[in-house]
Amino acid sequence: MKRTLYSLVAVAGIATLASCSDEKETLIVDGNEATVTFSAELPSKMQSRSFSDGKTATKLTYAVYEKGQTDAILSGNADFTGLKAQVSVQLITGKEYDFVFWAQDPNTDYFKVELNGQTVSIDYDKAQASDESLDAFFNSDSFQVSGNMSQTIELRRPFAQINVGTDDLTATALEGKTVTAGMTVKKAYTAFNLMTGKVDETTLTDITFAVADLPDSTSEEFPVQGYTYLEMGYVLVGDKTTADIELNFEVNGTQYNDITVTYAPPAAQLPHQHLRLAADLKRTLQC
Repeated sequence: MKRTLYSLVAVAGIATLASCSDEKETLIVDGNEATVTFSAELPSKMQSRSFSDGKTATKLTYAVYEKGQTDAILSGNADFTGLKAQVSVQLITGKEYDFVFWAQDPNTDYFKVELNGQTVSIDYDKAQASDESLDAFFNSDSFQVSGNMSQTIELRRPFAQINVGTDDLTATALEGKTVTAGMTVKKAYTAFNLMTGKVDETTLTDITFAVADLPDSTSEEFPVQGYTYLEMGYVLVGDKTTADIELNFEVNGTQYNDITVTYAPPAAQLPHQHLRLAADLKRTLQC
């Protein structure tokens, strides 16, 4: 029996020193000022021919807060070059500050970033399967300014990445037919806190990715050898929440039976987890 394979991956950032320069802001206040330079970096050790390479998230948004406050006293944007961006701010020596950083595709309107409040909400209403513009990264930091300083910020993805692949897409029954795929993730979230990274528990809901064309296998390589992408999606899941994933397919515009994967692992267990379902895509689409 052929198998359809699901891999859910939460990717962590890996730091290296940044060398590019984008933007500088100055806060005018009394006292001894110091220059704090941040080198924000997207994950560097990712597959070059796959989703999640981080290359769509080219816009960095940042904000500075007095320690423990949620109203920004400074904010700005910078562009990434080679997965790195750099910003400098003038702050007061001896004072403590909080900092948040957010990176996204500058052309997408999926995200609503509230710097005053330190939250990000995601609009999944128009989301389609395999849309890489839904990828994004964040991190935060807190420290006391002791003088001119340089800090490296390792940005990380707040989402679980759901990869759906099959090893029988070229089966005889499917030759010459157009296969599209979508999914619904039950018990996911639509907002989280930029400072803490915690999901907003009040936003628990079912998220649907509309049916879309299958990813191009020449540019998107499935993370398990021998499988081809059916679809991909980024979702917010809590540390303890488990989710059911319902997959749906269309062939030449006709909808076929759904496949449901129950009890997907919580976010704390997502790295390197692979869920396997004994399913024959060809048979499923013929039902």
